[in-house]
Amino acid sequence: MAPHPVPHAAAADAIGGAYARRARRLLELVNALRGAGAHMDIDLPTVVVCGNQSVGKSSLIEAVCGIELPRSDGTCTRCVTEVRLAEHPPAPPGAGADAAGAAAAPPPATPWSCTLRLRFEFDGHGRPLPAVREVPFGPPLADRALVPLAVRRAQKALLNPSTDPARFEAHAFGDDGADDARANELAFTRNVVCLDVVGAGVNLALVDLPGIIRSVDRKEDAGSIEMIQDLVRTYIARERTIIVAAITCKDEIENQ
Repeated sequence: MAPHPVPHAAAADAIGGAYARRARRLLELVNALRGAGAHMDIDLPTVVVCGNQSVGKSSLIEAVCGIELPRSDGTCTRCVTEVRLAEHPPAPPGAGADAAGAAAAPPPATPWSCTLRLRFEFDGHGRPLPAVREVPFGPPLADRALVPLAVRRAQKALLNPSTDPARFEAHAFGDDGADDARANELAFTRNVVCLDVVGAGVNLALVDLPGIIRSVDRKEDAGSIEMIQDLVRTYIARERTIIVAAITCKDEIENQ
């Protein structure tokens, strides 16, 4: 029996292009469902990065996604961060095929940009909201270097739920980050900072969770320890979740 013919390079490119288009459409659908709050009731596929505080989760995401998130030696991630990467902007309805039903030609290369959104799933007391909502936060960013500051501002907006988020779009942080954090209404929140990145060269979405902690600076924040553990358990317990567990190389594996 003759061996299977090896696909021609052009055919292989066509197959790869069709797969990329389908993956992009599926990712857009999942993101739209999550933005509408469907993930509260439906087990959507998710890549979740979790681990102890200050083990390098944000650095890992930076290496995978090519964008820098806020980092520090202490507690830095105080809310859920969802990074949604796409090669191209979402296609308008019906743009996936031509009149004859053939697959559309791949779109031209898309300039890199990042748009931030805030997703409110819980109120200031940690109770689920009747309806999930996503709201834009600041203008689109064309410079990767602006992302860390914009994410810090978005996070601060979520940590002060009684204040209009727009007031934090140009927030100036002082030299003492600890003092700034103590001024927040909440130490941590279950709500989400969403980063929509186009021109990323890949179609992928992943979630960065706050690091697991075992102590807090203020007695009134003691409930944050259990809240974060419950948040992590909620995300990783879902059947369709791919768990990326980040651990530090500074400690023995038996202690992780």
